[in-house]
Amino acid sequence: MQKDINHNLQKWNDEKIYGKNIKIAVLDTGIDKNSSDLSYIKGVNFTSDNVDEFADDNGHGTKIAGIIGARKNNHTLLGIAPESDLYIAKVANGNGDVKFENLVKGIYWDIEQNVDIINISLEFSGRNGELHEAVKKASEKNIIVVSSSGNIKQEGDSGNAYPGAYPEVIGVGMLNVKGKIYAEEFKKKKVDVFAPGEDIFSLYFDNKMTLDTGVSFATAYTPGYSALLIQKHKDNNTRYDQKQIISELKKDLEKKM
Repeated sequence: MQKDINHNLQKWNDEKIYGKNIKIAVLDTGIDKNSSDLSYIKGVNFTSDNVDEFADDNGHGTKIAGIIGARKNNHTLLGIAPESDLYIAKVANGNGDVKFENLVKGIYWDIEQNVDIINISLEFSGRNGELHEAVKKASEKNIIVVSSSGNIKQEGDSGNAYPGAYPEVIGVGMLNVKGKIYAEEFKKKKVDVFAPGEDIFSLYFDNKMTLDTGVSFATAYTPGYSALLIQKHKDNNTRYDQKQIISELKKDLEKKM
């Protein structure tokens, strides 16, 4: 992502496709509700009893939302799908910790909102039956679910991460700034598509910008591009499913591999 997150976006800009009216759910640490560059339709908090307080007290969720849908009001930063509709589910606390049950609640809430895409830039090292059942329910509704394949914490770390490793979820791996696979370990994981994750600009608190590296940010690219693809399908009244979206994502995101 440049300051316009401009990886292979020119063709979409030429077609005037910006993710208009595509509903994207962001399950993360919340969002900076005071950001002039972010707009959301609805939000909810599953980390405490105060369900309406979904403000970000970590920063991660704001960064993810910025990559997906920053509106370029206060900065030169423009998200991949700036006309998409963001639905914010706070499922992780200020330390970035997330519980299975909160993530599951968030997914079911997303289904109730009739979203088109769910982004989960979070992961667990183990399986969970309730979590798998939730993503199955989303998939049955033809909701595109996207999740991280897991950060490489050390050399040799090739274990699968969940929910990204479930077949109903698009698992995302990470490319470096040259468009090559960031680490060999990603080749041993369940990865459906690779996306840029090194030196990624996004939004931070107080209308500031930040530069980060991580598979979380590669994951955020994927719902952004998925929104563009889905808008085109809806505009053309053509059908789509997860398999087709993965195939089309590869054409956009893996050109240099």
